[in-house]
Amino acid sequence: MTLAINDELFEKIKREYPEVKFMTRDDNLHIMDISSRYVTDDPCEEALCWFNNGKGCILGEDKPFDCNAWPLCVMRKDDMLVIALSPECPVISSKPLSEIQKIVDDGAGERMFEYAEKNPAFIHDYTEGWHVLKILKKEE
Repeated sequence: MTLAINDELFEKIKREYPEVKFMTRDDNLHIMDISSRYVTDDPCEEALCWFNNGKGCILGEDKPFDCNAWPLCVMRKDDMLVIALSPECPVISSKPLSEIQKIVDDGAGERMFEYAEKNPAFIHDYTEGWHVLKILKKEE
């Protein structure tokens, strides 16, 4: 998953963590470059984020949307927006799927959808192998 952040958080991070590299897209969303964080050539490897100190995120309240939602993600699948679950998270894969589904159904899914609707740059293309937990709506 590619970590994307808005202008405000980008400026703060660049001041406090100048060693972190970013690429800026045409829509002014800033994408963290984690290419140097991979340790294998496996395309399914999840690279350790610059802000994960091994015990969790050091950004605290500034944690980006994608990180707060992880391992859930708003994705575009065919002509629908969906909430999908990453198969790569070891913590979540140890929990019953019904437990994760309940979190999505009890409001997390709707909050994610609302955020993505206001910030469409945070909608990712569907990744094969991710488990769709909720179909939010057909895209117009």
